[in-house]
Amino acid sequence: MTDSSPILGGTISHYRILQRLGAGGMGVVYKAEDTRLGRFVALKFLPEDLSNDSQALERFKREARAASALNHPNICTIYDIGEDAGRAFIAMEYLDGATLKHAITGRPMELERLITLAIDIADGLDAAHSKGIIHRDIKPGNIFVTARDHAKILDFGLAKVEHARGPARDNTGSADQADTLETHLTSPGTALGTVAYMSPEQVRGKELDARSDLFSFGIVLYEMATGLLPFRGETSAVIFDGILNRAPNSPVRLNPDLPPQLEDLISKALEKDRDFRYQSSSEMRADLKRLNRDTGSGQVLLPSGSARGVSASVPTTGTNGRKAIYAVMAAVVAVAIAAGVYFWKSRPRGFNLQNMRITQVTTSGNAGAAALSPDGRYIVYVLRDGAQESLWVQQLATGSNVQILAPDQVSFVAVSFTPDGNYVMFVRSDKSTTNFRYLYQMPVLGGTPRQLVLDIDSAPAFSPDGQEFAFVRGILDPPGNQVLIAKADGSGERVLANRKGFGAGSPNVTWSADGRTLAMVSPETRDNSTRWVLVVISAQTGEVRDLHSFALPVRATAWLPDGHGLFVVGTDPESGRGQIWFVSYPNGESTRFTNDLTNYNPCCLEVTRDGNSLVALQNTNLSDVWVAKADGSDAKQVTSGEALGFGLDWVGNRIAVDNSRAQWLLMNPDGSNSAPLTNDREPHIQLSACNDGKHVVYSTWHNGTFELWRAEGNGSNPVKFPLSSLLGGGFCMPDSKSVFYATDKALWRVPLEGGDPVKLDLPLNLPFTQFGFSWDGKLVSYRSLKVEGTSMQFKLIVAPAAGGPPLHSFEVPFGMQSAQFTPDSKAIAYIINRNHASNIWEQPLAGGKPFQLTKFSSGDIFAYAWSRDGKQLAFSRGQRKTDVVMMSNFR
Repeated sequence: MTDSSPILGGTISHYRILQRLGAGGMGVVYKAEDTRLGRFVALKFLPEDLSNDSQALERFKREARAASALNHPNICTIYDIGEDAGRAFIAMEYLDGATLKHAITGRPMELERLITLAIDIADGLDAAHSKGIIHRDIKPGNIFVTARDHAKILDFGLAKVEHARGPARDNTGSADQADTLETHLTSPGTALGTVAYMSPEQVRGKELDARSDLFSFGIVLYEMATGLLPFRGETSAVIFDGILNRAPNSPVRLNPDLPPQLEDLISKALEKDRDFRYQSSSEMRADLKRLNRDTGSGQVLLPSGSARGVSASVPTTGTNGRKAIYAVMAAVVAVAIAAGVYFWKSRPRGFNLQNMRITQVTTSGNAGAAALSPDGRYIVYVLRDGAQESLWVQQLATGSNVQILAPDQVSFVAVSFTPDGNYVMFVRSDKSTTNFRYLYQMPVLGGTPRQLVLDIDSAPAFSPDGQEFAFVRGILDPPGNQVLIAKADGSGERVLANRKGFGAGSPNVTWSADGRTLAMVSPETRDNSTRWVLVVISAQTGEVRDLHSFALPVRATAWLPDGHGLFVVGTDPESGRGQIWFVSYPNGESTRFTNDLTNYNPCCLEVTRDGNSLVALQNTNLSDVWVAKADGSDAKQVTSGEALGFGLDWVGNRIAVDNSRAQWLLMNPDGSNSAPLTNDREPHIQLSACNDGKHVVYSTWHNGTFELWRAEGNGSNPVKFPLSSLLGGGFCMPDSKSVFYATDKALWRVPLEGGDPVKLDLPLNLPFTQFGFSWDGKLVSYRSLKVEGTSMQFKLIVAPAAGGPPLHSFEVPFGMQSAQFTPDSKAIAYIINRNHASNIWEQPLAGGKPFQLTKFSSGDIFAYAWSRDGKQLAFSRGQRKTDVVMMSNFR
């Protein structure tokens, strides 16, 4: 499918196109603004290659008619259907959140959330079925979970309307015409839907009724409860055999924490004979509500493995009876007290999270660093547009935005306000000073910026009296961070504390309201384990004390005004998403503050002076896998809605991609037969496939350190290399016989089958991921860095792999990513963002100007790789959406 998207910023009918949200086999969806009603909508277009398909067009219109007949909070609302320039579109409710597929992510969902969402889905199905509408494609990808954690059913493109419940028809022959159209659109005798979620009657091509949707819903529930599909296989035939003939594994065996009642409910939904299945969605909803009541009211359900269907009686008379009653009562009271103590201790003190209000401040999807003014009236934020960034201020009361710095090829690291709210402070670098950032001050509504500090790597944190500010300066050699204090005009800086660590320049610093204490996250390696340590520093003496230690990345920090604790943004070990945590002071106890589908960016966190509001940055990454010819032409999207491919490689003739949980999948080049290559709780950050297609090498983050592993091409037989001090990961060498990896300031090679590492005589003054070998193993590429004062010059160097002087040298374009050799070893390819889109470019080694391979006018490319025969180019493409959100009413 070629990329012939509507023009961003253009108008379709009375809808202004704002951004592309995603695509699938039956539609491409954009966020748009209804210029008549002043609201956001989602516009779904029929793909261009189906625009002349009368049956596809009628199904498209059918989706609008079916869904528009359903006015229900658990079904996506349809506003309008129309046509513009020959392209049909549907205008529907714009939803903030992600599909259920993103929420499951290959692992069991938390029980309370599972049941709540399931009740919503059952309610939506009941509304559809009561109108005689059978969805026929119930699956996680067609269920949307909003930011408020409500489920909405999407995509009625395959829906069937039962005539028995429809409007009466006349006797003029229109009934025959309608039946003929129904035959074409709903295709009796044909298996329509998504293979893994079909009912037995769908597989057989039989006439369907509402009970087919309930079987599909049972599959969805099984996946929500276990993280796995009940019927799996390499081919459709194997999956069909499972649906028709085989019982799935017990959900309780896969997830022992499940109550047996939920397993019974799922089993009833998955009855192969529909006469023994749930007969209506309302019946299924009632059982879900009963389960929700029983699991949420303090009643104790039988644990897995206990006897079922047996009632235990307690004697009610005599001494033994009274003792039994007293024992039961004592046990219940003890459990209640223990639960109360636990929840009292673990809750964030002084917060009322049930009434917390979350407001999305920006809607552009390309916001950067952000900060809230001390009085809570303004927000300053960065707006990114490709390689350019600008600075804006929004007045929260009116929503009006003012640009205070025009777009330029710069990179904003942090923004903040002065204590009086009259000035904006910002930290920024440009393309010639990538590793040197400057602190500027300018009036809040625009003016001439004034430079205060030359070398700074965090936002300034002002003392309560506004006379001084603290900041962080990263040190490269040895790596670490300095905490400094300067006067309000930037003069008189002095070092307060030094912290040795691996993440120079990454943390921010925050100053307590009483002026006595600073806090920051210090990334450090202790006892061969990496930790992110929240430390507190005396503002008078510089004495440092550990407050709390995190095993996964944590960065932004913000004191509460009353000084009883701090907010931090850190990685949730279960979902991998950034969440906000509360750490009490001075005892350092950590509790969750947020627990939602949002991925909060670790760059930013600000609390108002009264402590009643905070702002953060939310991230949403949407990506799909595309496959094109080797020259980038004839690109086709092969996955939809998976959030796949931030890492990507070819394993033999299959594509390996990672997902949002840092797990890797294998799929065919057309997106079919997806299977896990890794599937555990450990994040696998990077993967490299050997040229022979028989092995993969990948890195695993475990207990604060990187581990390097080797496995077969399908992920089986994993073996860990006995290495230490690994930086990031390893790469299979072109000969498929050895693995290349890096430690601190050294490059090494170790035999693939194991053995003693050999140190390589290659330069390393930048992270080793900048290195790459040509396909024939004769050349190596890397970046060189030359620093003169505050000026930095990067060069892309190509040299013989066996050693010797450089053969080629090129200027590094601003924002270059993922440099690698092309299959013929005659050019270096890379990703770069220009003209509002990122594309793959090539720089010929023979010289001359670089040229563009892919021709996209919007979106981002995250990773790419050529097939081992050099004939196909696979890449992941999507959108990075970042917006400012404000939380309030939580005190």
